[in-house]
Amino acid sequence: VYSTESRPYIIEKLTKENGIVFHGAVSQKEVNEIIKKSFLVIHTEAFKESSIRKLEFSISTKVADLLASGTCILAYGPDDLASIKHLKENNAAYLIDQKEKLAEMMKEIISNPTLTKEVSENAAKTAQKYHNPELVTSVIYNEIFSATEERKNNENSLH
Repeated sequence: VYSTESRPYIIEKLTKENGIVFHGAVSQKEVNEIIKKSFLVIHTEAFKESSIRKLEFSISTKVADLLASGTCILAYGPDDLASIKHLKENNAAYLIDQKEKLAEMMKEIISNPTLTKEVSENAAKTAQKYHNPELVTSVIYNEIFSATEERKNNENSLH
């Protein structure tokens, strides 16, 4: 686990006895390299109602970064969040919405390299299709241009 987490009551649970090695914080460049070298990355979302309301329609830039890495993703979170829906619709991650299913899902991921490869490839395709900076910039530009032209046409038709 790589994180800026510093709360002692959390860090004390991140132990080798619990199957976790806590590395602390690393730079964004290091994060990208670690992700690319990984067999699996885990993306988590909060299950608290207040968090769900805040995140219901947003997709974290972390999700876009993980998709672009081409590394297999395991997403853990409520299935009514936009990020989880996005991953599900594109078959771009293994999805879990219950803690009790985690061990079973990990066994499936480890024992099914063909499916893991397919999910990873879908992640990379999803990143290219929906999170390509040039494409997103172009779409935004075209939408703004179109709205501006429509407004001009409406104003001209009033005169």
